[in-house]
Amino acid sequence: MTQMTELAAGRLTPARAAEWVRVIELKCDWGALRVGSCYSVPHLRSLRRAFDAYNAALSTYTIDDRNEAMPDLSPNVPNRLRSWCRTVRAVLHRCDDGDCPARIIEKARKSADQIAITFRASAGKWVPAADRLAAIRQLDVVIAWCDERMTVSPIPAFEMGRQPAVRCGMSPVRTAAFHTYGQHFEGWVENPAG
Repeated sequence: MTQMTELAAGRLTPARAAEWVRVIELKCDWGALRVGSCYSVPHLRSLRRAFDAYNAALSTYTIDDRNEAMPDLSPNVPNRLRSWCRTVRAVLHRCDDGDCPARIIEKARKSADQIAITFRASAGKWVPAADRLAAIRQLDVVIAWCDERMTVSPIPAFEMGRQPAVRCGMSPVRTAAFHTYGQHFEGWVENPAG
């Protein structure tokens, strides 16, 4: 399945956008049930019902075109969350009904909270959305929050002077080279044999 973009979302008809929101709401509902659960028999049954509802809605949505675009469903870093929120916002602008996609907004907030833990930052206070326009405003807040996180440089794998790279299997010569040129080697994976 291809990934939905903000541009593609702007081309959806209002009816198609409403169907899309329903599919993503069901996906988020199923995902919320999966997180931190006890997996008792009643819970597993409700989890199965949620998955079946999502799968049926997805099948109905993609019946005409199996390559119908859907959003990235794992927005776990600021740029992906920002893109996800912008896509969802574009779809919500295309919808006619005023219902609030509560599960989608909850997913955006929880994703921002998880990213905030990684960045050692505050995600801020979230206000519940009552309708579709309030949900769009909430997405705007999350997008702005992601923009702020993207302007902050990411925490490097080895902070210079704080955590020696030797702990990760780098030889002392490679460690010195890394500390000298570390900012240029963010994705450097060193052979433990050195």
